[in-house]
Amino acid sequence: MDPSYGRCRLGQLDGAEGTAELRDGTTVASIELRDTREQEVIEVPMPGGATGRKPGRITGFVAIRFVEVDDPTLRSHLGQHVQRERSEDYSFDVVLDDGTRIGPCAVGSPLGSASPGDYWFVLDF
Repeated sequence: MDPSYGRCRLGQLDGAEGTAELRDGTTVASIELRDTREQEVIEVPMPGGATGRKPGRITGFVAIRFVEVDDPTLRSHLGQHVQRERSEDYSFDVVLDDGTRIGPCAVGSPLGSASPGDYWFVLDF
């Protein structure tokens, strides 16, 4: 984890588990993360015929699945996202099992589900 608050290496969050917490420390849900972020590499011609490499754009996303939701406001907020209804902002921090805190976070677009009621959402942070 990068020492700055809420930053991490690409792909590092894949499979991570933890909780979603409000700023006051109240736990509102158990969560699981999926991290598909990758960085492209661009080959650049250099003098003498050599080829250099430099970092390109970042593709992919971090997704969140709420395993167990303890907060009725969050449950309602997630339902509104699944139905693609307009909803009030709901901000939270992700606290991983290793103690790493990422935030503030918000729920983005739903990505679908493996079974009814088991949705993954894009995690905005």
